[in-house]
Amino acid sequence: MFLVGCKGVTTACGRKCVHVLRAIHRPTLHYSPSQFHMARTQAIFDWIFKLDTKKYELYFLSSPNVGLSNEAVQARNTKERSSLEKVKTYATMYRSMGAVWAFLHEKHALYTAEALVKRAEAKTAPETPELIKKSYGGGSRK
Repeated sequence: MFLVGCKGVTTACGRKCVHVLRAIHRPTLHYSPSQFHMARTQAIFDWIFKLDTKKYELYFLSSPNVGLSNEAVQARNTKERSSLEKVKTYATMYRSMGAVWAFLHEKHALYTAEALVKRAEAKTAPETPELIKKSYGGGSRK
């Protein structure tokens, strides 16, 4: 058994997990995201791990949304549903590990050098709803 945790649930995390499991010759992965991340996590990992020629056993167990208000959980669920739709689209577009790598490094708004530079040069950060900020622990300090 191999237990993995990543900071955030991303396509890059799924891709990293495939490489780690290959390197240590482990066919089983147990992943435990928060409840609000579960659907997108499972979609990402199912997509990425099916691209590999090896067969893996994936197990998911969500952890409760402890510490978040009902409003914050609802805000995160709304954001996650939108992100899940993107993942479903990407899974039909990028059908090999090479295509995923190219997508992450050349087109994905979070990972491309161009996007990183734009965010760094921006006078203000992209607008994030207050409840989402609070659910990450931000926006609560004065």
